[in-house]
Amino acid sequence: MNAYSDVGVASIVVLLAANNDLGLAEISALLAALGILIYALGLVALCWPIYRRITMDASTALYAVSLMPKTVVAGQGVRMLFGLPLVATTVWVTMSVVQHIALNIWNDFSESYSSWVEIGGVILISAVIIGGFLYLITRMSAIWEAIESQGTTRLATLFVFAFALVMGVVTSLVVGGTFFESGAILPQLPGWASTLKTLMWIFILNSILGFTLAFAGEPPLPGIALNDSPTPEGKLVAHADGIWYVLDDSGKLMGIPDDKAGRVLVFPN
Repeated sequence: MNAYSDVGVASIVVLLAANNDLGLAEISALLAALGILIYALGLVALCWPIYRRITMDASTALYAVSLMPKTVVAGQGVRMLFGLPLVATTVWVTMSVVQHIALNIWNDFSESYSSWVEIGGVILISAVIIGGFLYLITRMSAIWEAIESQGTTRLATLFVFAFALVMGVVTSLVVGGTFFESGAILPQLPGWASTLKTLMWIFILNSILGFTLAFAGEPPLPGIALNDSPTPEGKLVAHADGIWYVLDDSGKLMGIPDDKAGRVLVFPN
């Protein structure tokens, strides 16, 4: 009889947690859940803006999304989850680690000197950090324009900036409390599983940024013009079985055969 035959699922989970390790089955389950999450987020990222900005009818919006290729829906989920949230997580974690390393090196170096030298070094490091922050502020106008080009409201844009700054402070506190032991200059990783969980929680919180932009922006659909028209006449939903599916400005979903469409131009979103 197998020695582990009487070990329940709960015991195995506790054992894995105690060993700070994850098995192949757990990793496979996480990847499967991530795939489902990405597709579900893609559906939401497409359905809600189409409903709110074009159709004002949930059934039409849902049917329009059902016509889209699965790769398009999944791609929107990836954009929503791994666009700005991933960038924000990477930037804040990197800045937090560098900040803590710099402060710890200086504290270790200044122990042999007077308190005035230590205070001066802290001021210098703080000035460098504040200078970098002010540089980011100077770039805010370009970032603001890039976000608003998606049709996002000013209220949503302000929320994104405010939440990003709050997450910067939260990330610094989490990184300092989790990865830096007292007196250690370099970060001390508590194990790859615990490290991964901590970074995942930071990333999940930053994902709110992606949700906000997706919900408050224009539908991520390219414009389409038929019969050599120089201007877009609607939003392209899909092209399947010789039919162009188009949402016009009034929210109607049209199916136009290839022989009626003429020369088709697709415009960037």
